[in-house]
Amino acid sequence: MFTDNDDFFGSLNSDELEGFLDPMDLFGEDSESGTKFARVKRFRRPRMEKFEYAMEAARAIGRLDSGEHVNMLVSGNFIAGDFIEAYLFENHLVADEIIISTLSMSRENVDSLVNVKKRLAGRMGLIISDYFFAHERRDGVEDIITHLAGDDFFLAVAGIHTKITLIKTQCGMNLVIGGSANLRSSLNVEQITLDNDADLYAFHREWMADILNEYHVHHRMLRREALWQRVVKNAAPAAPGAVSARLN
Repeated sequence: MFTDNDDFFGSLNSDELEGFLDPMDLFGEDSESGTKFARVKRFRRPRMEKFEYAMEAARAIGRLDSGEHVNMLVSGNFIAGDFIEAYLFENHLVADEIIISTLSMSRENVDSLVNVKKRLAGRMGLIISDYFFAHERRDGVEDIITHLAGDDFFLAVAGIHTKITLIKTQCGMNLVIGGSANLRSSLNVEQITLDNDADLYAFHREWMADILNEYHVHHRMLRREALWQRVVKNAAPAAPGAVSARLN
């Protein structure tokens, strides 16, 4: 669990954000360190669905049994960020933990996560891409810090293109949402998967929690080979001065 005792979000200002990332340094060299993967067992044939709106999907899918998998094709009207709140609300679920990685997000996504954090979730971690940080640090990033900062919330910036949401519910579900869609709508047809799978959850949680624990926004951005080495557990120790906070 998060054990953060320092309210570093409250004192973070735009000048500090300015020096956090060189906007020109967005893309690194390809890693030759191999591929990290998880082998997931399916206990039944996956469900395959098509949805236009997030609320429609949340109502139709319902609670998943352990090991159940849903593959969705969704329209440009489908907002993936809304699906998180809608799925929890419509299925009467409360989350102990939500961890998100996304390339980009909107102010509406922030508002939805605020609602989730207040009513439907405990601790929350958010990893945003360095691309989003470089282009949205004056507005989008400050919105995140202003409206989501507080106990049990961590924000990290890294060179990622992953779109993954992990939700551990109080009733024991281990939900993994992935696919092509960012939290905000791109007005394009997208593909999204939803799994209730403890092994897949643990696989993604390991590297996502590691980034959140070691690379908060107050610390430094994680990029290039250092990012991959951190994911595969061969990175050098974090630099001195990190806030003592862990997602156990």
